[in-house]
Amino acid sequence: QISGFDLEFGEDSAGEPAVWIWFEIEKGFQADDATQKQINELAEAVSRQLLEKDISRWPYVRFRERA
Repeated sequence: QISGFDLEFGEDSAGEPAVWIWFEIEKGFQADDATQKQINELAEAVSRQLLEKDISRWPYVRFRERA
């Protein structure tokens, strides 16, 4: 379950402007194959839509457990 998201701005390892979109998932969440597919589709859709908007930073979509 996704419980929120956070944005981090900076430079990637190549020194290029980047934005990290961190989706927070509930601690201990285990995704089955169907859910993992949906998570991957979400990550791809977010990246694609940001790139289509021609933002000035490269988007990196990531997932992490909620603290």
